[in-house]
Amino acid sequence: MGFAHWADYLGSSQWEYLSNFEDNFLGHWTSTTEFAESMLEDMGMDLDSLVDERFQAYVTFDVDAFARDLSYDFHIGEDDEGVYVFDTT
Repeated sequence: MGFAHWADYLGSSQWEYLSNFEDNFLGHWTSTTEFAESMLEDMGMDLDSLVDERFQAYVTFDVDAFARDLSYDFHIGEDDEGVYVFDTT
């Protein structure tokens, strides 16, 4: 399914880039939120350590907003099976 999303993203005018699929495909997740959480984990982000323990009850990290904002940096194809993420830089 990932390849179909890549081809759809490129459109017929850019099919010469179909061979770049493996270089650009970052993976498949069940949701953009799961992708965002995975990315934070891969970056070594420990959200609890960002804020002093005394203030942790008052501070939250909006993972859903972070996931939404990632769509500006990556192409995210979505279907019933989840999301397929591509690096388009």
